[in-house]
Amino acid sequence: MKNGQVFEGTYTLGKNGIAYITNKENGEVIEVPPHLHRTALHKDRVSVKVTNEVTNEGEIINIVERAQAGFVGIFKVSGDHGVVKPENPKIPDITIPSAYRNDAKDGEKVFLTITEYEPQLVGRVDKRLGSPDSNDAAMYGIALEQGFDYSFPPQVDVEAHALEAAGISDNERTNRRDMRGILTFTIDPADAKDFDDALSFQQ
Repeated sequence: MKNGQVFEGTYTLGKNGIAYITNKENGEVIEVPPHLHRTALHKDRVSVKVTNEVTNEGEIINIVERAQAGFVGIFKVSGDHGVVKPENPKIPDITIPSAYRNDAKDGEKVFLTITEYEPQLVGRVDKRLGSPDSNDAAMYGIALEQGFDYSFPPQVDVEAHALEAAGISDNERTNRRDMRGILTFTIDPADAKDFDDALSFQQ
């Protein structure tokens, strides 16, 4: 690659704040020092310009596409505002103004959306997920970061509750093998969504 050449690649944050952008056309890698990252975050698609063809260094000149706008992290109170430390260690801390706190509690796991990228990261708490040790919080956090929402429209909740209240129909019972009378041991917790890791015992 030559000085001044511009190409697109995926921003990968490495040690000591140095970023690496790979040219997908030829596989060559350009290093970008911390002060030339602009507002890029890990896995963003960026445009980079080669500034030193000998040492393979460059600078980011544009953010082409954000990898994600929402992040899961732990909310901490800091003076009159809050700070979220994302679970992904490659993402820096995000400031939460008091107006965007959404009543989040200190130490609570939250899902936030970034509202400003410079001069520093600023975000808004969209969902409070609860205790960081909660299985549900972990599951919901993964889904939200992948772009899925665990909330459903009211009509869906109504139908789901109606199905639960109706129970298993007589017609459905005839198509199932009833194992409820067999002693069964499982390593799944009581609040598991299914019980597939189990052993049954019968004499």
